Amino acid sequence: MNKKVKLIMVPILTVILLTTLLAGVMRANSANCSDPDCGSSTPQAAIYCGTKVFFSVEKNSGGSLSAEAKDEGGTLTSGQLVERRNHVDFTAKPNKGYQVKAWKIDGKVVPGNTTNNYTLTCRAEGTKEVTVTVEFELISGKVPLVPISGV
Repeated sequence: MNKKVKLIMVPILTVILLTTLLAGVMRANSANCSDPDCGSSTPQAAIYCGTKVFFSVEKNSGGSLSAEAKDEGGTLTSGQLVERRNHVDFTAKPNKGYQVKAWKIDGKVVPGNTTNNYTLTCRAEGTKEVTVTVEFELISGKVPLVPISGV
């Protein structure tokens, strides 16, 4: 092979090799998840091995929030590291007279979900940390019952 051909072939072969390796890594990451939504473009937060999941009630009023990941042994605490790719199911429990106003992922509202449940779905790509918050609102026409002390 002459010198000019070698100089041209080396960069081309390098690009082919790197492209093939990258495609293999992406396929391997997708294959690790049994969820049919893996790799989908659904606007949900992604979780993967080594994700810290933080969660809380926004403004600390109107109800409570819990999280569960069956593959992680059940109930999660905020900030817990999720070691395996799986779903994390969140359950909002509104106080009497309240309802879910919005779910937020890393501060961004999840459009169209005002139910008491939210699930993080695994995808091929993910983040190292994710924060889920739920905001409650007073149901229109309801007055919350506040205990009176000292009466």
